[in-house]
Amino acid sequence: DIDNWALSVLYSASYNLINGLDANGDRIKGTPKARNSINYKIVKGNTLTEDKTITKANSPYYVGADGLTIKIGKTLTIGEGVIIKTISRHNNAEIVVKGSIQANGSATEPVIFTVFSDDEGGDTNGDGDCNDVGNVCPGVGNNFWSQIVFLSDSENSYFNNTIFRYGGSRLYTTYPRGMVVVDSANVDFTDTTFEQSYTNGLYLISATSTVENC
Repeated sequence: DIDNWALSVLYSASYNLINGLDANGDRIKGTPKARNSINYKIVKGNTLTEDKTITKANSPYYVGADGLTIKIGKTLTIGEGVIIKTISRHNNAEIVVKGSIQANGSATEPVIFTVFSDDEGGDTNGDGDCNDVGNVCPGVGNNFWSQIVFLSDSENSYFNNTIFRYGGSRLYTTYPRGMVVVDSANVDFTDTTFEQSYTNGLYLISATSTVENC
């Protein structure tokens, strides 16, 4: 029953998690022998209301068109090698941090934030090699994810050995234009890469962040 999924099939990225074809070659509205959409999400719904740790064992993880908000006082801890993919959507798909994110990547297994169509960690949207004619390539046209925003309530966030790529695309101006925005908060970045951003890779506003080897 597709109504039990918690990810609307109205959004293209969610629809791409509907795996398999029937005898007529039409997409099956189910996930035979494969992960379904809810299994990819960091939280059911779009708000982290309790501390949570995500690991490489269940990676990649997926942020849908409804985005992700981390509530005040709550922490998302990210283990090395985790990949988080966000739908290519301009307005509602941002990650808003009022609590904290603590990313513990390593030199050999960095944490990666990227767009849904990026084949890093597997061809999540099932479109094959992006070099094939007609397939979606990350960083081409409007195929970028939105942004991560740290607000003034956020504290104790850090990113070690993390890669942010193919983000920073917005149509609206609720938050400044940037792939990672730190607004009056303290977020530390060490050995972190910002690449292939649609606009600013890192945007600091009245922030007391440490940025080292980035």
